Amino acid sequence: MDLGNLNVRATGSHHSSSAVQDELDMLQEENESMLEKLRLAEDKFEEAEARASKKEAALEQRVAALKVTTQSHVKSEEVTSLRFEVETTRDEVTSAIEQLHGVESKVKSLRSMTQRMILTMEEMEEVILKRCWRARYWNLCVQHDIHPDISGQIFLRDMDDLSGEGNIESMLLVEKGMRELASLKVEDAVIFAMAQHR
Repeated sequence: MDLGNLNVRATGSHHSSSAVQDELDMLQEENESMLEKLRLAEDKFEEAEARASKKEAALEQRVAALKVTTQSHVKSEEVTSLRFEVETTRDEVTSAIEQLHGVESKVKSLRSMTQRMILTMEEMEEVILKRCWRARYWNLCVQHDIHPDISGQIFLRDMDDLSGEGNIESMLLVEKGMRELASLKVEDAVIFAMAQHR
């Protein structure tokens, strides 16, 4: 085995793995940021909805008061004042409803972005198959004493990962593991070891 080339490959693998890890960290931060924005937008939506409900209730009370004053033949100044209050409250309710619709569209947008962070069924199947593939190769490495310094640890990690979540982060971790396999030429080493064993 050419140890000089192995060191160069291991260094390349380390750079590739750290780039994927950086990308994974960045996506995780974006995911957390989007979830926080979604939570804040939903809070604003609920607050706006509550304000709109209160203003509608106040408007109904003022309209009822206006009817009572009109029926009781109260002074025209009071009627004018009540009508002005009703118009003002109507404007406030309209404004609150517009704000409510704006917040609602933001919430929908954030929900759709968050949904994209979750894998489709086909993507989850691909992730699971790749995890099984990696676990199989690391198991063969353990059996044939290939890369003994790392194969045992990585095999155990892959076995722990088999349940994994169905999000984009798990897909990136699997891709990182597949790059490790390729950069260490594990498949070639396993084929060579099995041929020697035969």
